[in-house]
Amino acid sequence: MSLLHKSVPHVIAVSSGKGGVGKTTMAINLAKAFHELGQKTLLIDGDFGLANIHLFLGEESHQSLESALSGKCAIQDVIVQTSAGFSILPSSRGDSSLSYITPQVLSGFITLVDGLQPKPEVLIIDHAGGSIREEELQLIAAAHAVLLVTTPELIELYDTAEYIRQLYLKCGLSQFSIIANKTKNQKEMRAMMIKLQQLVGFDVDVVLKNIGYIPCCENKSRQVLVTPLNRFEKLSSNGLFTDMAKKVWDESTLKTQLSGLIFFYEQSLNG
Repeated sequence: MSLLHKSVPHVIAVSSGKGGVGKTTMAINLAKAFHELGQKTLLIDGDFGLANIHLFLGEESHQSLESALSGKCAIQDVIVQTSAGFSILPSSRGDSSLSYITPQVLSGFITLVDGLQPKPEVLIIDHAGGSIREEELQLIAAAHAVLLVTTPELIELYDTAEYIRQLYLKCGLSQFSIIANKTKNQKEMRAMMIKLQQLVGFDVDVVLKNIGYIPCCENKSRQVLVTPLNRFEKLSSNGLFTDMAKKVWDESTLKTQLSGLIFFYEQSLNG
């Protein structure tokens, strides 16, 4: 992978039309893949009021995001270096002050992250799935690449299609990378993409690009619960997440040449 334009972080938002489709697992595995590719990677928990990335990884910060936002500590004090090699910025869990994101909170958060030194080369935001509140959508609009996780299940495709329409209508986003989770094979993946485009409709000018699928076990009775990084270890041997990471890097490279996170946040507010 070409490591060009490292002065500006590649900001990648991972989201979904609803919860429970594997979004956080995908975000963690992509962070691990970017680390394996030699990128200094920071994974941000974008669900400010109900964070769970630190629980997935068994990590805990000694400082809170609320403390950083109120100026009681530095943002660097909240960041945790994981045993997997990448860093995480945990959000709060059950903190009522962050359960509803105001423009002031969002602006302060992005300013803190934008001021990080040294800057990460890849910044992944695990966004609260399905949220269409304006301030939380602006966090996605600040990214250079938007990844949406879904499955071939029809109800989840309906949710994903409506989410895409909302991101287009409210934020002007028109390019989306799709990860198909719990998918049997390429044939099912292609059928899923055709159906998703039909559900989105042709009255909105959006581009949907499939960047890969995660195979499922057809015999569900044999499936077992695995941690996100165990999931990576099972799949990394055939390069699935590594290939996805390379594709996402290419998708975000053009925008990182133009400017950084603050610029895109300001553009999303003014546009």
